[in-house]
Amino acid sequence: MLASSVNVSAEQIATLQQKGIGLYAVFEDRAVEQVVPVDLALNVQLPELNSLPRQVRELLGPVYEQFARSHWREGFEDACQVLETEARRYLHRWSRTGRIQVLRKHGPVALTAKEVNKMTMGQLAINFANIQAQNHADNVIGKALATVNRDRVAVFRDDQPR
Repeated sequence: MLASSVNVSAEQIATLQQKGIGLYAVFEDRAVEQVVPVDLALNVQLPELNSLPRQVRELLGPVYEQFARSHWREGFEDACQVLETEARRYLHRWSRTGRIQVLRKHGPVALTAKEVNKMTMGQLAINFANIQAQNHADNVIGKALATVNRDRVAVFRDDQPR
C-alpha cells in the first residue's frame, strides 16, 4: 500500500504485475487496487483459450477473465456452473429423444426436464453414471461431473467460517 500521492512508474507497475505483487493506492477514506495480486500458493495452468473451439471459448471466456484477475474461486465457480448447465442441456436433449435412459429401481426411465433441472451437480454425476447403453461422451461427462463436484465441495467447504 502506498499513499495516493506517490508516483509509480509504468515500468514499476509492469514489474509488480510480472511478479504477482499487488499495489493499492491509499486515499483518506479508501484504498484502490491498482495492480491485482496473484495467489502465489495456487498454480493453475489453463489451456490456451484460443486453442479451444469457438463455443467453448464463448462459454469459458468469463472464467479465464476471473483467473486472469487472480479470482480463482470465482473462476472455478463459474466453470462449475458452465459444466453443470451444459451437462443438463445434454441430458435434456438425449433424454427427450429416448437415447438416454437412466437405470432406476424399477428399470430404465427417460428423465423429464423437471427432474433434470432439480438435480445438483452430484445428482447429475450419479445419473450420468447410471445411463444405460452409455457412449463415450456420457462416460466422460459423468466422470467430469463427479471429479469437479468433489473439488467444488472441498473448495467451498474450506471457504466456510468455522
